[in-house]
Amino acid sequence: MAVTTDATNCHPSAFRSLIHDIDQDLTAGEITDIKFLLRDKIRQGRLETCSRLIDIVEELETLGEVSAGNTDLIIELVYRIGRNDLVKKLGQSVAGFKKYLNERGSRLPLFRVMLHEIAEDMVKRERQSLLFAVKDDLPASKLEGVATTQGIFLALENAELLAEDNVSVLIKLLTAINRMDLIEVIARYKPGEVVGPGHEAPRYPLPPEVAPTFIGAHNSNDYYKMDAKPRGVCLIINNYQFQHLGCSLPDKQRGRRQFRSRRGSEVDAESLRRSFTRLHFDVVIEENLSCRGMDDMMARYAASNHANYDCFVSAILSHGTIGHVYGVDGWPITIRDLSNHFKPLNCPTLKGKPKIFFIQACQGSDKDIAVRVESDSPMGENAENDSPVSNVQPDANEPREPITLPNEADFLLGYSTMPGFVSFRDIDSGSWYISSLSRILDEYANREHLLDILTRVNQRVSREIFENTNLGQDIINKQIPAPLFTLRKKVFFY
Repeated sequence: MAVTTDATNCHPSAFRSLIHDIDQDLTAGEITDIKFLLRDKIRQGRLETCSRLIDIVEELETLGEVSAGNTDLIIELVYRIGRNDLVKKLGQSVAGFKKYLNERGSRLPLFRVMLHEIAEDMVKRERQSLLFAVKDDLPASKLEGVATTQGIFLALENAELLAEDNVSVLIKLLTAINRMDLIEVIARYKPGEVVGPGHEAPRYPLPPEVAPTFIGAHNSNDYYKMDAKPRGVCLIINNYQFQHLGCSLPDKQRGRRQFRSRRGSEVDAESLRRSFTRLHFDVVIEENLSCRGMDDMMARYAASNHANYDCFVSAILSHGTIGHVYGVDGWPITIRDLSNHFKPLNCPTLKGKPKIFFIQACQGSDKDIAVRVESDSPMGENAENDSPVSNVQPDANEPREPITLPNEADFLLGYSTMPGFVSFRDIDSGSWYISSLSRILDEYANREHLLDILTRVNQRVSREIFENTNLGQDIINKQIPAPLFTLRKKVFFY
């Protein structure tokens, strides 16, 4: 029985148009992930010729796996690679599809899903360690040209060292690179586990010396509970396209500001989406919200039921000044007002759970700088979009209140910069803060708690410099993030 979606019964031409739109939205890496998941359904020779989703869907149509009236396999593929936005684009809610999987079971081999989940949790350095470790089991000739975790798994399968009923080498390799937490993924497929009606999971026996070491490792009074799947919601507000207000504003609108577009912010949003998807969060991205829109969005999520979640995360990417962020309409709102929606009185189902906010925005002076790097603070009244400006101008809005925390426990506010200072963003690679945060999370979230991770972020951001020549003088601009928190325990995302 197929999933009932808006796309399920669409006309074939509308179906192909939808697949084309989704194809345009997928990266080459995501296509590689989809091909890996389909390795057991499409013959290898045919699969290797597929470079786009359109090609893959044509192969699946030939096999009778998908059609305009049967899109559940496509929905599962984009769901498995963490593209919840595309699940919705296909006309299905994420919650509804999860219910379908629980009731009907996966259309994909569970062994392949397991390998994909493990591969997704690997970062570059760990892939290199895995490639080094596997050389004890495979000759160099079998690893020639292999650069991905999926490639390593396929090489092991081809050598008959990895299969549904044989994961001992995989367990050995994960242990060798100190990723005991990933053995938990294998443990989900332990003997007799039923995943859906009529779908008994394959038997993956765990060595007795391995199995007990990771289950419940963080169930301590020193740590927040963090084992729900998903962990919680990660709400990303990405304000990058600001309204043009003209050169002069009425006196009653003096609190309103003119801004440049925040080029490069889409890189930040995508980095965070990938990182928190890997950390088992349901990621939602909302774009270009007004001041009122941001407040309403926070109130909406605070009013949601978080009883089955262990955490809430939000990232706000916008222009700002001390204690405030701006909507795309140029109006400011205090960060305190946004975070206060999640105090226990307003959001009782998050009481006692960590509420984490990352703020990528200036917290002070207006600095117009060169094109390749911009600051997330208000632009001068006569500044042209993308034009290099040599003079440094003060923020027209004087700081109105200090940076503060909600007067409740279990909050963390990760500011990208100190009070009074600008926050830098590269228009090609994203902001210094968010790019560092995403990279450090990918590398260390499996072994360190959040405050240690943020210390590493501070260290990394502090090494960044921007050299600016102003009136014949070389000026070096730097930045240091400033996390504030009332956490009572350590936050481990694994």
